[in-house]
Amino acid sequence: MYIHIGLGKCSTSYLQQYIFPKISNTLSYEYFYPNTKFLKKFYYLNYTVHPFENKKIKFPFKSFISLEILSGDLFYNPYYYEKASKINSKLFSKKSNIIITIREPKSFVTSVYSELLSNIFAIKQKDYFVAKKKFKEENKYFFDYKKLSYEKLISFYLNKFDVVYVVKYEDTKNLKLWSKIFKNKNIEKIKIKNKVINKSLSKITLNLVLYTNSFLKIFGINLRKYSFNYKEFLRKYIEKWVIKFNLYKTINIDEKVVKTINRKNKKFYNKIISGKFYKKRTKIIYEPFF
Repeated sequence: MYIHIGLGKCSTSYLQQYIFPKISNTLSYEYFYPNTKFLKKFYYLNYTVHPFENKKIKFPFKSFISLEILSGDLFYNPYYYEKASKINSKLFSKKSNIIITIREPKSFVTSVYSELLSNIFAIKQKDYFVAKKKFKEENKYFFDYKKLSYEKLISFYLNKFDVVYVVKYEDTKNLKLWSKIFKNKNIEKIKIKNKVINKSLSKITLNLVLYTNSFLKIFGINLRKYSFNYKEFLRKYIEKWVIKFNLYKTINIDEKVVKTINRKNKKFYNKIISGKFYKKRTKIIYEPFF
């Protein structure tokens, strides 16, 4: 069994739609990802830590599961990484192959916050990037940026599973890498499309979400109630004009947040090479694939 637990915002949608289904077919594995009928019955917004928390669920032995929210929280909050790893260790065998995707830290956090606003959760940065003890109860979603540690995330799974594969964002479309992870050279022959999907919305569009929500609050209206229609409006009209006039820029993240996550993760990220981790007694063994 192979389980891709995220993190999200690491070419996840592309992998789930264009690479992982073909890998599953090559291996004759049953493939599960968010759009699978089996997984759609779980209401993703109705949980805090893990979609299968307090649920009994079994997958076939020859399964390939790609569900980025298995890492914890709908928007990958580091506060829940350890607890989610404990839930996963109860759901899945110790011999399961865990796949973790990671991304350059500033880029990851920027993309996560963009995804939050894109789904019309209009939470300001000062209320979103906070420690657990400081977050406002009315905001179910927050991001404990001080707890973001790729090294600790990997160790949580090494302590519970025999083998953990780590894939960096820039290597996600490398079929040679995936062929080594799944131990099948035929994966190198897979034909994939070179396209960008689920691109983050621009700074202009995302700020419009915040401004619109603030304005509607004056009249006691929550923009979230109209999220689907407004989201379609943003992508179809606002973002279209932003791109047409070459105004696309990513949203800026608070400098204090960036400094903290870079201090804890940037050096580790730059040093690590996509590959295989496993534990031999108390020693961590690492085999880079390049």
